[in-house]
Amino acid sequence: MLNVPVSWWTQVDIMVVDQVLRGRIHARTRVADVGCGSGRNIQPLSHASVPVWGCDIDPIAIEHCQQLAVNAGQSAEQFRVEALESTTLPAESFDFVMANAVLHFAQDQSHFHAMVDRFVSLLAPGGVAFARLATSDHWPCPGDLGGFSYVASIGELRDATERHGLALLDPLKTVVVEGSRTMTTWVMRRPD
Repeated sequence: MLNVPVSWWTQVDIMVVDQVLRGRIHARTRVADVGCGSGRNIQPLSHASVPVWGCDIDPIAIEHCQQLAVNAGQSAEQFRVEALESTTLPAESFDFVMANAVLHFAQDQSHFHAMVDRFVSLLAPGGVAFARLATSDHWPCPGDLGGFSYVASIGELRDATERHGLALLDPLKTVVVEGSRTMTTWVMRRPD
């Protein structure tokens, strides 16, 4: 595990911690967090000297990430106020790209595909793409999107994986959050 105090991991999404424990994120991993918010999932990584980049549409959140980067000896320019589908983060440059609780805010199916296309384009050969998103399969409230603007199906995730020539690294895992939503973890690898 990366050399940071255990207490720093308490705010990180457990599925991101799982990726660290599996060795998919380590000190030499170039990480991009698209839709990074204020950096809760990347703060321990940056302090462990993992090179981290990110984008988000919230300027206040990005300002916080820029300060985290500077405090960790990285460049504030690694964090940008940008939407995922139009980010200027360089294509094919990252070993691990995460979109945690981002893709279900697509405006419609076309926007969802644009977001996924850009998300996947950031992967370097051999890179891992990690996403958590609300999905419609097993949705507890038919007709209600639970506050999300777009809820993809498991079939759409499988189709996107195949369309981009990626391989599922883990089986798709869906959790039912009692009475409110289902969340799926989608982990893929780009061939070398």
